[in-house]
Amino acid sequence: MSEGKLLLVEDDASLREALLDTLMLAHYDCVDVGSAEEAILTLKSQRFDMVISDVQMEGVGGIGLLNYLQQHHPKVP
Repeated sequence: MSEGKLLLVEDDASLREALLDTLMLAHYDCVDVGSAEEAILTLKSQRFDMVISDVQMEGVGGIGLLNYLQQHHPKVP
């Protein structure tokens, strides 16, 4: 049984894979993406219980993603 649905945002592929493995071992249902831009597109089509994100990424970055979440999904931690 899943503990919740998480969106994992990490631009380093090997770190993203390690984090994903750890979260799945803890029975979280995870979707992983490699950028804040991908995260925003994913958030427009799916519902998540939590977002775990890197802060320093190219493009929009983690702070930009946080601003998007606060405006469009204020209840998602």
